[in-house]
Amino acid sequence: MKKAIKSKLFIIPFLFLITFGIFMALTYMVVSKLKYPMSLMNWETAAEISAAVSALLILMRFHGSKKREYKDIEQGSARWGKKKDMALYTDKNFQSNIILSSEEFLSMNMRKTHRDCHVLVIGGSGSGKSRFYALPNIMQMNASYVITDPSGEHLLNEGKMLEEHGYKVKVFNVVDMENSLHFNPFHYYKEPEDIIRFVELFIANTSGSKSQNTSEDMGFWKNCEKLWFMAHIAYIQETCIEEEKNLNSLVLLLNNSETREEDEDYKSPVDVLFDELEEQNPDSFAVKQYKKYKLAAGKTAKSILISVGVRLANFDIPKLAHLVDDDELELEKIGDKKTALFIIVSDTDKTYNYIAAILLDVLFKTLSKRADSQPEHHLKIPVRCILDEIANIGYFPDLHILIAVLRKRWIDLEMLFQNVNQLKALYKDNWATIEGNCDTTVFLGGKGEDTTKYVSNDLLGKATIDTFSQGGGGTASSLGQNSYNFSNQKTGRNLLDETEVARLKDDECIVSIRGLPPFKSKKYNPEKHENYKLLADSNSKNAYHFHRGLDKKNADIEYVTLNLQGE
Repeated sequence: MKKAIKSKLFIIPFLFLITFGIFMALTYMVVSKLKYPMSLMNWETAAEISAAVSALLILMRFHGSKKREYKDIEQGSARWGKKKDMALYTDKNFQSNIILSSEEFLSMNMRKTHRDCHVLVIGGSGSGKSRFYALPNIMQMNASYVITDPSGEHLLNEGKMLEEHGYKVKVFNVVDMENSLHFNPFHYYKEPEDIIRFVELFIANTSGSKSQNTSEDMGFWKNCEKLWFMAHIAYIQETCIEEEKNLNSLVLLLNNSETREEDEDYKSPVDVLFDELEEQNPDSFAVKQYKKYKLAAGKTAKSILISVGVRLANFDIPKLAHLVDDDELELEKIGDKKTALFIIVSDTDKTYNYIAAILLDVLFKTLSKRADSQPEHHLKIPVRCILDEIANIGYFPDLHILIAVLRKRWIDLEMLFQNVNQLKALYKDNWATIEGNCDTTVFLGGKGEDTTKYVSNDLLGKATIDTFSQGGGGTASSLGQNSYNFSNQKTGRNLLDETEVARLKDDECIVSIRGLPPFKSKKYNPEKHENYKLLADSNSKNAYHFHRGLDKKNADIEYVTLNLQGE
C-alpha cells in the first residue's frame, strides 16, 4: 500500500484532481466577485480550461524529471543491519545454525543462504574468541568437529558433553604426547603427488620463519632438500612394509646417508639401496628424485644432509618418535560419523605445533578425497574446523586454494586470529583471497591500525549523513544589521571510524555477512545455551580427562577416558 501511494501512478492523478479543484474554485470565486449570473456561465468550458491548465502544470512538473538513483546515499549507503535483514538466513531450528552473536545466527544450509560456512573471527587477547565464539558453536553439536585447543581447555570443558551425545572423542596432544593418539603422516601421503605436498608443507613449517618470501640462495638449498625428502619418502612408500612406513624410517635413512668430498665415487648404504631399487624398477619415482639429488657435488650434498638433519632433529626425541610411529586417528572417518577431534597445542611453546599443521593438512586432503567418493560429492556429516590460534600453529601453503573448494565438500573453516596483521604476515599477498572466501566475519574487539582500518573501511563502509551549519556576523558599520546564513549538506562518514572501532565495548561485536548490512550486537553469552549445564564450567563433575590405555588383546586402537573428579 505504501509503495502504491509513493508511486507516480497514484501521485499524478491525485495532484491533477487537487489542481483541477483549485482552478474550478478560483473560477467560481471570480464569477461571484464580478456578480456574473451563474446561469449564464459556461461551466463546461470552464472545466475544460481548468483541466487543460492542470494537465499542463502536471506535465511541466514531471516532464524530463529523472529519478535520482543515489538520492540520500550520495556519499555511501552503509547502515546497521536489523533483525529482519537476518531472518531469511537463520534456520528455525536453532541447533542448525552457526552462532555469531546474541542476535545473529547463520543457517548451515548453504542452499538456503547461498553463503558458505567459512567464518573469519578476529579478536585481540581477552576479547573472548574461545568463550564467545568457539564454545557456543561446540555446544551446538550440529557437525563433526576438529578443534585446535591451546592448553586443552576445550577438551576438559566440553569433552564429556560431546561423548554423552554420541560423539567419538579423539585427542592429538603435542603437549602431553604420552596421552595422545598417534598420527603417522605416511599413512595418508602415499602417492607421488601426496609426497610432494607433504614435503612442501614440512619444509614450510620447519624453516623458522613462515614467510612466503625467501632469498634466492635459501631457495636453492630448500629445493635441494625437497629432492632429498621426496626421494627418501618415496623409497619408504615403495619398498617398506606397512609398519615401517613412518618418519622414523626417514630418520634411519638419514642416519645411514654419507657423502665424501674427497671420494665422489663412494657409495653409502643408502646409495646401495637406491641402486638395488633401480635394478628392480627403473621407472621408480624415488630413484628419479634421488638421481637429481645426487647431481650435487660432494660438498653441496653434505650441506644438504646437514640441513635435512636439522629439520628432522626433533624426531630423535623418543616421545615424538613414538607419537608418529603409527596412526590411530582414522581421519577419513570423521565425516562419516559424529566425531570430535581435539588437537592440543601449546600456547607458550611452538616447538611441536608444526605437527598439528601437518595433521590439519592431511585432514583437509583426506576428507576432500572422501567427499569426492560420495554420490553427492560431499561428506555425510559436515565437519566444522574451529581453529583457535591458527596463526601460531603453522603455515598452510595452499590455504588460499583449499578454502575455495572445501566449502562444497561440507568442510568448514572457522579461523580465529588475534588481528589482521597475523593473517597478512603469514599469507602475504594471498591473505585477501583467504579473507574473501569467508562469507562471514566476526570482529570481537581489538586494536591496531591495520585491524581497525579493515573493520571500519572494509566491513562497515560509509553512510550518507545530513550536516547543518549556520553562521553570521556584522561589523561596526553595519549599524546592527548583521548577516546570517544557514546551509544543509550531505556528507559521508564510516558507520564507525577507526577510533570508535578500537573502543568497541567489551560485550559488543560486529558481524559482517556477504550481501547484508553489518550488525552491531552483543556477544553471545554461552551461559544462556541449553547445553551449558553439561559443561565443566557449570559443574566440575563434568570435567573430561583423556588417558591412553594399554594394548589389550592386540587391539588396533585402545584407549580409555577417566573422570578423575569422581562421581
